[in-house]
Amino acid sequence: MQRKRMKSFVSKIRAASSAKIWLKPFLALAVLLIMSNNSASEATCRKEKMTWGSALMNHTYKTVHADNSVGCLLKCNEDPQCRSFNFWWNKLECAFNYAARYSAPTSFISQVNCVHRDMDSQPAKWFVDIPGEICMGSKDDTPGVFLTPMAGKISTLKLVYISGEVGCSRVLQLSSNWGADRGATCYMLSSQMTKIRLFSLRIIMAV
Repeated sequence: MQRKRMKSFVSKIRAASSAKIWLKPFLALAVLLIMSNNSASEATCRKEKMTWGSALMNHTYKTVHADNSVGCLLKCNEDPQCRSFNFWWNKLECAFNYAARYSAPTSFISQVNCVHRDMDSQPAKWFVDIPGEICMGSKDDTPGVFLTPMAGKISTLKLVYISGEVGCSRVLQLSSNWGADRGATCYMLSSQMTKIRLFSLRIIMAV
């Protein structure tokens, strides 16, 4: 796909540009031309455009320096986790996101001094992180109702550990992230906590 082609192309251009500084102004233009041609010829590959004045908030896992949006694009393209990025031109900061605006539409908002780009077109399936956390309580407790930020058929549920712990033995003061072994008795480590916030819920939805 385009990610592998881009890596090969970038490595060759960088090797040349390190030897000849005057080539650098042409690097950005060459990358833009190649990506636009690939987008037109490969409909299933990356074809999203820059969205100026917008950003995907609360999904950033790493920030790096970039001189411009093209540099941010190249760095995001080299990171397999990067599904989209925000480039803040007032700070020359490139924020890598683990989600795209299609998977977190409520987090895609207007932001001055920022340009956003999804690295993939809208997929058939995507991960959706449910805002908030699911509390784990005593035996037979029910987690309650949650709302998904978009409509779709839920095909998979996945619990993701966040924080906290439950005790499995008052005598040995053992604790666990998920629960006690069979036959043990779970209890709250803190008497002030009625429930222990342990998990967030990640679902895979299909349109």
